[in-house]
Amino acid sequence: MQWLDGVVRDSLAPTALAAALVTALLAITQPLLVPPEARLAIVASSLLTALALGSLWLVLQRFQPPTYLAHPIAATMALLGYLNTGVFFAELSDPRHTTTLMLMVIASGCVVLSRRWLAAHLAGALVVFAAAAWSAPTDPAWAHFGVAIAFAMVIAALLHEVRLRTLLRLSASLDQLTHELCERSQAEDSLRAGEARFRQIFEHAPVMMQSMDREARIVAVNDKWLEETGYARDGVVGRPVTALLTPESAEAMVRETLPRFWREGSIRDVAMRLVCRDGSSFDVLLDAVVLAMPDGSATSLSVLRNVTAHKRAEAERERFRHQLFEARKLESLGLLAGGIAHDFNNLLGAILGNAHLILETLEAEHPERPAVTEIKAAAERGALLTRQLLSYAGRAPADRIPVDLSEQTREVAELLRRVLPPEVALRFELADSLPAVEVDPGQLQQVVMNLLRNAADAVGAAGGRITVRTSLARLDRPELAHLVTGAGLDPGVYVRLDITDDGCGMDAETRERLFDPFFTSKESGHGLGLPIALGVVRAHGGGIALDSEPGGGTSFRVYLPASSRVPEPRCDPDSPVRRGSGRVLIADDEESVRRVARRILERQGYGVVEAGDGVAAVECVREAEEQFVAALLDVRMPGGGVETARALRELDPELPILLQSGFDADDAAGRLGADGPTAFLAKPYSPRALGEALGALLARSERKNSHER
Repeated sequence: MQWLDGVVRDSLAPTALAAALVTALLAITQPLLVPPEARLAIVASSLLTALALGSLWLVLQRFQPPTYLAHPIAATMALLGYLNTGVFFAELSDPRHTTTLMLMVIASGCVVLSRRWLAAHLAGALVVFAAAAWSAPTDPAWAHFGVAIAFAMVIAALLHEVRLRTLLRLSASLDQLTHELCERSQAEDSLRAGEARFRQIFEHAPVMMQSMDREARIVAVNDKWLEETGYARDGVVGRPVTALLTPESAEAMVRETLPRFWREGSIRDVAMRLVCRDGSSFDVLLDAVVLAMPDGSATSLSVLRNVTAHKRAEAERERFRHQLFEARKLESLGLLAGGIAHDFNNLLGAILGNAHLILETLEAEHPERPAVTEIKAAAERGALLTRQLLSYAGRAPADRIPVDLSEQTREVAELLRRVLPPEVALRFELADSLPAVEVDPGQLQQVVMNLLRNAADAVGAAGGRITVRTSLARLDRPELAHLVTGAGLDPGVYVRLDITDDGCGMDAETRERLFDPFFTSKESGHGLGLPIALGVVRAHGGGIALDSEPGGGTSFRVYLPASSRVPEPRCDPDSPVRRGSGRVLIADDEESVRRVARRILERQGYGVVEAGDGVAAVECVREAEEQFVAALLDVRMPGGGVETARALRELDPELPILLQSGFDADDAAGRLGADGPTAFLAKPYSPRALGEALGALLARSERKNSHER
């Protein structure tokens, strides 16, 4: 085996030195033991052998021989010993004096490690012994010497085998120890590499990570954790986890989270709020697991996910879902209101129109006048209810003109002041020189009235203060997004109306349902005031904001788009309706409505031609010998009011057209387009409203009523 050759090589130098010293000692002591005639040869041979072995030792001190030369050099040393022993045998006749051979045989068992080299040594010893015995075969002492040599060979073999096996066991132990050390070194290297890899993963993970001990103290945090919170690592490690949480989260951590964590060994999706270095805080979800350390202690590995953006996005999605729900609710209500408005307004129109006509003919003291007045009032209340439903759905007809919001608000508030309890103080902070807002004045008054009534109810009989304020505001998209129905509005300049009270306020549940139709927290009322206000503001391109807390009062903020137009002068409601002339075409599928409109227009000086649908109306214009000064068309009649108007425009492009319906004013006018004079009249209408609408339309048209009588 190669390692044995290495052992032999490493033992050559000390063996050569020992052999040289022993041989020199023999050279010194042999003159005292051998006969005089043999002293010179034995001493000279021993000295030469010692000199050769000493020279070999000096050479081995300077040069390291290759492993494969180890046994040949050892054999050379043994050969020198055998030669010296041969001189002993040649010069001495008594074999008892030749103990050198026996010593060399025994020594070879201690020096030579290879079994084949030991066999060569023993064979050499036998050759030397045989040569000496052959020279003196009759001497009986050689038999004794042969037994000693055989005994020396047995001792040499035993020594060699014991030494060899000891070295083999030592070598096996060394190999095993080396293997174990290599495995341990590899395991330590793997452990260090794993620790370095885990440290890299921990430090540079894209999520926040931390570790804490059994006492809930921070042991380690990663770079992402420090980046999110703004702390320095030295300022965090060793601090309690609860010191880095908001008081509510810290209390929940101590009371519930930590005991459950150490008891169950893991937790998931625990919500808490982490405090940053600058004092701000953000929401996180905590996932943690208990880790058992080699020393028997326990620590934790935690992953924290910043869910602030997620919660913000979730709130935004919830807001959009709520807006979609509101839009669908409005659409459903609009379809319902639109479905009943047409037929219901036709009935109310016939009732209201006839009532007006009867009242115009009855004397003030006529006994039937009060009954007719009640009929008219009931019809007007029914018309108002229908308009309220349509207003909430954003489909109420509107005649928009530029008005001064401060002026309109003051008029409505002054009217309401008369019915308010004296304990309620009404305070005005109305700005002057505000831009106009393009609204239907009647609908705007309804919004202000409903908000003021709500504030008065909130203040109650105990009294309080209501503040009415107007101002100018510039809103961007984030601010618009927080308004009720503010999504989709364009950023820009808005005129703002604030109505604030110091009444009882509202809780979250009431605020959530405040604009639902027919919802009310009062003992009396139909629950349409605020929904109608919202519908009107939404229909005019605005939005409403609300601030209220129980016991802290309520503040409504109404935003309407500012207009560049100048407010129009107010008309005198008592001025007489201008009489007209010429022929007017009335097309409506409801006969009672046609009859009422005919009577009204005939009393105002017009000639009237009736048509029951769109096809009949087109035929009337086509076959008429005299041009019509205007056409009054129902939007929802068979054949369609808009489609009929287009057909009439093809026959007479300058024909003034007055569309009438209970709703869809903007939709109908938009579909008809801007070609030719067009106006819209909401049903039901009074004789005065019809006369003023038709007169204004004719005044805007280019036709100068050439058919005046």
